[in-house]
Amino acid sequence: MSNEKYFSNDLLNSMSPEQIREYQEEELNSQLQYCYDNSNFYKRKFDECGAHPNDIKTIEDLRALPIFMNKEQERQNASESLEKENHPFGTHLCAPVSEVYLTGTTSGTTGTPTFSYTFTKNDVELIAQGLGHRFAFNGVKRGDRILFIFALGIYATTMSLWGIRSIGALPIDIDARAGSELMLKFADLTRPSYMATTVSLAEYLIGKARDIIGKEVGDLEMKGLFLTGEIGVSIPEVKNVSRKLMAALSTTIGPQQATLLRLPVNLTNTLVCMVYLLICVRVSRIWSIRKPKNPSL
Repeated sequence: MSNEKYFSNDLLNSMSPEQIREYQEEELNSQLQYCYDNSNFYKRKFDECGAHPNDIKTIEDLRALPIFMNKEQERQNASESLEKENHPFGTHLCAPVSEVYLTGTTSGTTGTPTFSYTFTKNDVELIAQGLGHRFAFNGVKRGDRILFIFALGIYATTMSLWGIRSIGALPIDIDARAGSELMLKFADLTRPSYMATTVSLAEYLIGKARDIIGKEVGDLEMKGLFLTGEIGVSIPEVKNVSRKLMAALSTTIGPQQATLLRLPVNLTNTLVCMVYLLICVRVSRIWSIRKPKNPSL
């Protein structure tokens, strides 16, 4: 049996798939009840479809519920909360506004940005554990440096910094708007073990490296590349972007639909990062996650 730990919650690493499903379903009802009790939006949605949290005993029961949230509904909720409660986080928020510790928005490419990643301090600690495990599972170790190049600040990708730090790795975070010269000079100066960025920016930096720092990106001897924020990283043409950094690539999907590429990676990791969070996402984006009795993912 492999000694790899697929789950950040060590309890789950000793369970069979059937036991994991049982564990999920044990936690499911209390999570749904929490949302029902703490959000008028979710209470109304349950009531409208004639359901109650106590009716949901299994994952299949959960799947039978209608979709509670889509992007249009999310924007409506945000407009309503801004008008009635003077905050943009939406009427689906499941915690008092005074407890919001971190917020991140979508990019707004399909319309007005929404604060889809709004968390309490407890949520951040819980999610950081799962995000950190995602990096650790793919080879990142304590003391490793990760050149982290995204649009920083309010955007959701910034959340990954909490996960990187949680495993003792050091993010070298540079805003993507800083320019390729600064990015590549810091890459050469800090000699990171990994780089995390978008597919298109990785391709651009590879093309500029020789002119700016006098060497190829591959000469920096990074162990791997984490790509996210853009679709299509699994197609052959896009994989060629990373062949200058490593011999081959594999793909896993993280809890924020992120795509990470590195070898070696076991595809079993596709759904293992944050089972408890995935339960909540299945109920159409429940943002405030109550910590269960056992340490979660």
